[in-house]
This record gives sequence, C-alpha cells and structure tokens, in this order.
Amino acid sequence: MGNKRSGTEVKESVALQNRIAIGLTALTLGAASLGLSVALLVTPNGVIDDLLAPNQGRQAVSAASTATAITLTWTAPGDDATTGRATSYDLRRSTATITEQNFALATRVTGVPAPLPAGSTESYTVNGLIPDTTYHFAIKTADEAGNISSISNVVVEKTAANACVPLWQCTNFTACSADGVQTRTCTDTHNCGSSLGRPVESQTCTPPPIGGIDQGISNSMIVAGLGSGTYPKVRVLEPDTFALRKEFLAFRSTNRYGTHVDAGDLDNDGIAEVVAGTGQGSQAAFRVFREDGTKLATIYPFGTTSRAGVTIAVADVNGDGRDDIIAGAASRSAAVRVFTFDMVTAQATQIAEIPKLSATYKSGYNVAADDLDLDGRAEIVISRRANSAGYRVFSYNDTTTLVQESVVYAYDGKSFRSGLHVATGDINGDGRGEILTVASKGYYASIRAFTDANELIGSFKPFSTAFFGGAVMTTLDINNDGVDEILTSPYSGAQPILRTFRYDTMNHVFTRLDSRNVYPATIRNGLRLGGI
Repeated sequence: MGNKRSGTEVKESVALQNRIAIGLTALTLGAASLGLSVALLVTPNGVIDDLLAPNQGRQAVSAASTATAITLTWTAPGDDATTGRATSYDLRRSTATITEQNFALATRVTGVPAPLPAGSTESYTVNGLIPDTTYHFAIKTADEAGNISSISNVVVEKTAANACVPLWQCTNFTACSADGVQTRTCTDTHNCGSSLGRPVESQTCTPPPIGGIDQGISNSMIVAGLGSGTYPKVRVLEPDTFALRKEFLAFRSTNRYGTHVDAGDLDNDGIAEVVAGTGQGSQAAFRVFREDGTKLATIYPFGTTSRAGVTIAVADVNGDGRDDIIAGAASRSAAVRVFTFDMVTAQATQIAEIPKLSATYKSGYNVAADDLDLDGRAEIVISRRANSAGYRVFSYNDTTTLVQESVVYAYDGKSFRSGLHVATGDINGDGRGEILTVASKGYYASIRAFTDANELIGSFKPFSTAFFGGAVMTTLDINNDGVDEILTSPYSGAQPILRTFRYDTMNHVFTRLDSRNVYPATIRNGLRLGGI
C-alpha cells in the first residue's frame, strides 16, 4: 500500500465483505458478510497515513474435496479495499468452529501463495487432511503497511471417506549396517494401490562397533508397579506376551505409597535398567535396578527430607547416547530435575531442571519424554497432577535450565480440573514421538493423542465411562513393526488390568488388541507403567 497523500483528516468506512467458499455448500455458506470501519488519519506534517485494510475475497467458487485434500477458490482482494494488490494471506483451518477471537489458535495453512492483483481468481489446495473429517476454514488478508482485514465467513466442509483403506504389514528392520542404515519391507494386505500411510521402510541407526555387537536393546520389557495402598512390588513383563519375567520389591514392604516405574539404557550397552520412584507422601527417592532386581543405587533428587514422592521417565535428554532419568516431584512441590547416571560409580548427577512455573502450585508433576522433533534429544513433557487440563513441553539446550517449547490444553480447562497423566511414543510410525494424555482420578478415562505440533490426531476410551479412577499409560513396539502400541491400566480403584491398543493411521481410530490382569485380580490399587 504505502502511498501517502496530503489533506485534512479523512475518515472512510469500508464494508469488508469476507468470503471464502468450498465444496457445493459454498453458495449458501458464503452469503454472510462482515463490516469494518477504517480511517485515514492526518499526521503532524499534514500527510495522511493510509490505514485502509484489504477487502476480503468475494465471489467464492466451489471445488471438489478428496479424502485428504480440500480446494478453496476465491477472488483476490485489493491492497486498499478492492484496488491494488494485497501482500499476504493468513489461511487457517480447524476441526472446531473458528471465530475472530480464536482465529490465531487455529492451525495455519502453510504454502499459500502471495495475493494476485485485485479481481484475480485465487485457488489453493489444503493437503494432508484426515479422511471423513469435518474442517472449518477462514482467511485474513494483509497489505504492505501491516493492515489486516477482518475474518472471512467460516466455511465448513467434510473430506471424503477412503474407499479402500490400506492395511500395512511390515517385516522387522534389518540389523544396523556399517553405514548406519536399517531397512524393512511393508506390504498393503488390502491391495489398495495407494501409498497413503505407508510406514517408513528405511531409517538411520547407530552402526555397531567392530566385532558386530548389536546396539539395540536386547532385553525390551514392560515394567509395572502398583498404586498406593499395597506393597511396592515391581514386575518385569515380556513385551509381546505379558509373561512374567521377573519381580522384586523396589522399596521396603511397609512402603505403601505406590511405585512409579520406567526403564531405559543408562550406559548405552544395549541392556536396559529399571528405575523406580516412591509414591506421593513417601520419602522422595528413586532407585536404579538391573532387570533381575539387583539394586544399583538409591538417589534423593529433592533432598533426604522431602516426602513428595517421585514420578519417573527415562530418555536421552542431552543426546549423548545414554538415557537420562527425569524425576518429577509427585506432590508438595513443583520440581522436575534431570539426572545422568554413572553405572560404574552408581552416582547420579543433575544436569538440568525446569524453571519455577508458579509460586503457589505444589501438587507435583507427572513426566514423560521422547524425541518429538528428530533432533537426537528427547523433549520432556510435564503435566500437573491436580487442577489442570494442560501439558507443557521442555527441551534441553546444554544449560542447567530446561527451555519451555509449548503449552497445550488437552481438555476444556474451564470444567476439567483433575490433572493429567502423560506418555509419549511413536504411535503413527513417522519416527517422531506423539504425546498422550488422560485424566487422573475424578473423570472417566479418555486418552488423547497429539503430534509434536500439538495437533489432536485421535482419542479413545480404554475403560467404561462409569469408571472414574483415572488411567496411566506407556508405549512400546510390541510386535517389532516400527510403530508403538499404547498400553494402559487403571490408575486406582480397579483390578490390575493391562490393555493394549493400536492406532490406525488411515482411519485415525484405536483398536484394542489385548486385555489381561498382570497382578493377582484381588489387588485393586491400580498400576503404574513404563517400558522400553
């Protein structure tokens, strides 16, 4: 825009009719229009600053949608209302209604070209959408002076359902080659003739050292601990059959506060260790064990006087090839700290912690960790154990303070106040970890899955909606297809049931694979889960 004109104060009211259309319903949806008054203000030197925003596109035309794409077509607005040439579009999409107030929270559509001259026909195809899903679209236009139009009318369109849904079956990955690559073959058993959702068939890996030692985890496992009110017995289970491999007491038998668990390779030798943390109300400590129950160390992450208990996650936070231990205060505090562990000296060294987020919150955090952005370092996901419906993502940047990357509200924060449990894992086979959330006690369990971009990709209810005891989760690739399954159990007040679910990347639904008790059915204290 940019031209300045001499004159006295001029005010001009322009009705910005905002239209965007899609599909065959566009002719009725496009009937609404919005009005916006803008002004041309005189500067002290008598020059008028041009504050006239672009007029939103009109005369929208429909275009057919497919299972994964929707095409939008509209008439280009001008720089000053309906004349000239605007500078940029801001196109947003959402699976919920878009308003002027929440426009900035909707997902931005990238790759939209710069506007053509006023009156030109514009068209853009939004790809990568979920089949059989309703989407909402709205657009704003900006000019070179930074003036932004009001929101267009919101158009709603549903993608088509897939006529044929590929079902992929994959061989195991080959051993890591000297070049650092392993491969597998994936076949569509439905013979759809489409590559939609085809799993990754080649990935980088850590080459074995001379001698051919396999650097993969040789003792993959599910780890289970019991909830509060019973003995602290940890069970190590076979990942594919759930058969009991080993069990041991993580703490004294009189400690009845519950046992948080996870597993990881703390020294990069291909053999996983087990880490167990005390429950809320107990002296805050975690212990490191070999798989057979041999205790290696007891660590007090918040000092010997703290009785907060410790939630646990294990992942490689600093990218050195060794898994680190993330310890969250389970109560009475808002601390989360990261430790490396030396298997030779049996000593833990703190390398980072989250900054203090609240001066008043002291109900503890649940923790999870995974590489969400493929940078070779695990991001840390934390959630409040009470009075919150959201989670936060932190990353390590070689300093002692973890950096907050995002804050996401997984449920309606106004009515949902129980706190969350979180887990991470690559459930869709894209190589990146996804974030899983579920309510703690006081709500029925509805597990939701989010991408690293914090976009919801699916949800399911693992138990009856009449059960309000909460749920816990972990993820593990139990069938070696390169995709993690979701393992979930009641958090409290129920038998020690372990259920397994698989995410269907084509239909964005979850299928239950297995359900069984992994402790005696007489125990009704719920479970805590981990694994590698």
